[in-house]
Amino acid sequence: MAAYKVLIADDHKVIRQGVRSLFESAGYEVVAEADSGESAYMLWQKNVTDLIVLDLNMPGSGGLEVARKMIARNQQVRILIYSMFEDPVHVSRAFQAGVQGYVAKTDDPALILEASKQILKGKRFISPLIANQVTQQYLFKQPSLSTLLTSREFEVFRRLALGNPLAQIASELNISNKSVANLQTRIRQKLNITSQQELFNFARAEGILAD
Repeated sequence: MAAYKVLIADDHKVIRQGVRSLFESAGYEVVAEADSGESAYMLWQKNVTDLIVLDLNMPGSGGLEVARKMIARNQQVRILIYSMFEDPVHVSRAFQAGVQGYVAKTDDPALILEASKQILKGKRFISPLIANQVTQQYLFKQPSLSTLLTSREFEVFRRLALGNPLAQIASELNISNKSVANLQTRIRQKLNITSQQELFNFARAEGILAD
């Protein structure tokens, strides 16, 4: 039986090397590595892959945007998110986009292989650590950005929290500067915040920004 082919996308070389080693030791074939969302998408188009392992926080187009583009082009694509973000908002957004699995970088690395096995069988997988956090939010009915903001608003919100200029956000999302400004206004109204510092504090409290 031919080895499953994997594409790994993460902007940190040491993480890519670690994930590659893990897959190769288990008999998978890593066909390509990408250090950005754009390169991940281009390499995916050029290579036959059975599974894509995506980081969410990469330069330019993030993993979530790339996942949406891939799924829009081929609904059979199988994607595993491997991210430092463990908050329910990112997890919810990822599964809403259509990915099949989510593993946190704080999880046991071996969980990547378990997740991959399940995804390649056509199942979904979420790490116990993240599942517990999502369950707690549901049980205690904590407000979630996934219900307050649209997908586009969330992508703008995340970039604003990182301090990215409006022009850069417009370029990365392929929309006009005016559209970004309008989205910024709508986000502040929905979240009842009036300054960049409040927006940053809100994002940090929600776990949107990595420590």
